Amino acid sequence: MQHDVRLLSYRPQLDALRALSVFAVIVAHWLPESHWLNTLPMGVMGVSVFFVLSGYLITRVLLEDRQRAAGVVSAGRLYRRFFIRRSLRIFPVYYLLLLALALLPARYAHHPDIAALNENMGYFLTYTQNYYFAKINSLSSITSHLWTLAIEEQFYLVWPLLMLFLPQRWLRPALWLTLAVGVVSRLVLYLVSNETGRGVVTFGCIDLLGTGALLAYTQVCTPRASYRRALGVLAGLMLPAFLALTLLPGVPVVLQVLFIRTTLGICSVWVIDRLAEGLGGPLGRVFNNAALRYVGKISYGIYLFHNLIPWVYDRLNYLAGRYHLPLPRPVPGAWQVESQIAIQLVLLLALCSVSWHVFEKPINDLKNRISEEIPVPNKA
Repeated sequence: MQHDVRLLSYRPQLDALRALSVFAVIVAHWLPESHWLNTLPMGVMGVSVFFVLSGYLITRVLLEDRQRAAGVVSAGRLYRRFFIRRSLRIFPVYYLLLLALALLPARYAHHPDIAALNENMGYFLTYTQNYYFAKINSLSSITSHLWTLAIEEQFYLVWPLLMLFLPQRWLRPALWLTLAVGVVSRLVLYLVSNETGRGVVTFGCIDLLGTGALLAYTQVCTPRASYRRALGVLAGLMLPAFLALTLLPGVPVVLQVLFIRTTLGICSVWVIDRLAEGLGGPLGRVFNNAALRYVGKISYGIYLFHNLIPWVYDRLNYLAGRYHLPLPRPVPGAWQVESQIAIQLVLLLALCSVSWHVFEKPINDLKNRISEEIPVPNKA
């Protein structure tokens, strides 16, 4: 059965959610584990929201394109259009970063993390670095956060084939299957893999992407608002379950491995649904904040560069001391850590703003010139 298509217009509040998610990742990576802001697993929370949001947005775009182009444009052309547009957004700044790290002067190339990157560059060039980090059982390098980009790119390669080529009646079962595959995969990985591998192997994350995809399918292909009540009840149950899994002592590791992402995924999809619809009131004003939305707009660069900034800041401190250059210093005393984080955050935002306006946005804008538009059938 065909339904009227509701085109995915720009949802500004989702940009604010991106900003909050990337800030959560920064907190996890920049602050000590003992810091009160890291009481909850901020990195896992931020990354989970990103995965759910990617699954939602990408699937919605694909399903809307599929409905608009039915009988007019082939699925193959839709896949080509999708991949061109994604490539223009993701590849240029990512490969620019790899090139910059590979061309660092010799005195920096001896840094263990840079040397490891250069020795294993094939993984990073092919977006399979998540399996590299699983192999070495470590996420402690300045490039380790790039494992999530590998999972997203693998998703972008395969997912459009399913959403565009599968018969309509198979779409919903396929989406539910991804949720089951994610949980079962984490169980298998818990039994056979190392600690890092459990978290970074693609199948172990697929249910987060699938949860967002299921929301997109529900909105596009079965657009009834009645699902919102059930989703709200389910999210209300998952939130205390997530808090119990992360905060209560003595929770078996296997339960945490299996279900922390599941609970986060369901809570995230409820939030995304509310923000996509448009949240009002005081919270709505927070998510409509222009500064927060701008940070969300440049959040890809923020995520890409953030793990390098503490290292860059150390180098700048060294140079400032050697050549007597002015450089903001952390406030000594109780707020030293927080003030250093604030300085690094300003440096990160400045770098990513330049990257966005000078490099990323001009390339991203090319997608409207070189990718095919989807004609809308004349129903008159």
